[in-house]
Amino acid sequence: MNSQTFRALVELQMAFGSYEVGVIEKTPIPDLALTRESRVGEVALECVGIKRELDRASEVSHIFTLPAALREGTLPLSKALGRWHATLEGARSALARNEQEIDGIAQRLYGLTDDNVAAPAVITDEEGPPVEPDEEPGVDQLGPEGQRELSAQLLSWSIGCVLGRFDVRMALDRSLIPALQGPFEPLPACPPGMLVDPDGLPASRNRIVSDEWLRARPDAITPPPSGSVAPPTISDSEYPFAVDWDGILVDDPEHDDDVVRRVREVLHVIWGDGADGIEQEACEMLGVKELRDWFRNPRNFWDDHIKRYSKSRRKAPINWLLQSSKRSFALWIYYHRLDGDMLAKALTTYVEPKVRREETRLAELRAAFEAQQPTGAAARKAERDIERQEALVSELVEFRAAFDRATKLGLQPDLDDGVVLNIAPLHGLVPWKVARQYWDELLAGKYEWSTVSKQLRTKGLVR
Repeated sequence: MNSQTFRALVELQMAFGSYEVGVIEKTPIPDLALTRESRVGEVALECVGIKRELDRASEVSHIFTLPAALREGTLPLSKALGRWHATLEGARSALARNEQEIDGIAQRLYGLTDDNVAAPAVITDEEGPPVEPDEEPGVDQLGPEGQRELSAQLLSWSIGCVLGRFDVRMALDRSLIPALQGPFEPLPACPPGMLVDPDGLPASRNRIVSDEWLRARPDAITPPPSGSVAPPTISDSEYPFAVDWDGILVDDPEHDDDVVRRVREVLHVIWGDGADGIEQEACEMLGVKELRDWFRNPRNFWDDHIKRYSKSRRKAPINWLLQSSKRSFALWIYYHRLDGDMLAKALTTYVEPKVRREETRLAELRAAFEAQQPTGAAARKAERDIERQEALVSELVEFRAAFDRATKLGLQPDLDDGVVLNIAPLHGLVPWKVARQYWDELLAGKYEWSTVSKQLRTKGLVR
């Protein structure tokens, strides 16, 4: 039904290009049981297998395992991404050959000859510059957009590892990666690359499966028989690094949960002493001077993340950026850890300590100025330092006030409402116009079915 011949027969029945009900039903389908063309199913399954292998590198796929940069181990990014380009080209050529074979089979089944059918445009291995067997494909073959995308994938996966979404051990030991289930088997409860517990569900504190458990599962949808693996779990301290179970990261170089510091931990676990070089490669491919620029500027990671987790009209970013007005401070909140206490915890654990720390520094700068009474250039520098610190404190106080207002709404999140309705109450903190749009619509009385709308009505906030 995906062959050129079948599509042509369908289009012959179309009136002015409009698809009508019943057309597919009326289109004749040859009985393969009465022919010798049994290979059509084999070729179709080969196509499915090729596409599934590519999807194993897609973070939003139900069979995601590892980002493309780690598919062949811990190589330098330029070499790993060059090989990924070769993989894509090989898949493209194989799919084109298979599609051509299926078209030929369909043509014979319908009793058509080459004279009846227009020759399709076929992509062959010969098209494009050849790659010698002993020659490594260069990263430049990917182009700037391809390099940016695959480096962004790596950093997105790294944040997922820090937050306990993905399992970093699979990048270190490929024997831990499960085989895929059959294409007609049920979908996995979690993608193969996720960090899971012995029930095959997302891991939680001190419920991370052991390496032995991972090796013992037959495929991505089948856990080992109960009691067959000892030990089935490991403690958090046995995992390669500390998972951030509270689901909150911060853009603050002085904090232990700083997003850049934590991502660097992942890179060091994978590449060891070569991690700094990998970080530099990634920054060059992303077009930023340093890693913090990638996470701090909303036009970079945040926009990339929204695009990655959006499809058609559905927008569902799972790592939320809550940022101060001049981007001097920010929190990253993991949607799947969201609960009724998360905002209050973020306020008391991250925001308020930051404000107090910077207020103390401002007081120290003022006290030093009064005590030293500098003159000339030293005085001007001291005054500029105080002004900058005053601006920072003012920005943080404003951020705290907006955060406090959102917290005092007292809304209980409900993940069944979806991302956009849960993020809407944080519209004053999120650099995303969509959040404000949905907040306005909630206050106007839309989405009455949702838990958040019902809570707003109870509080008398719906206009």
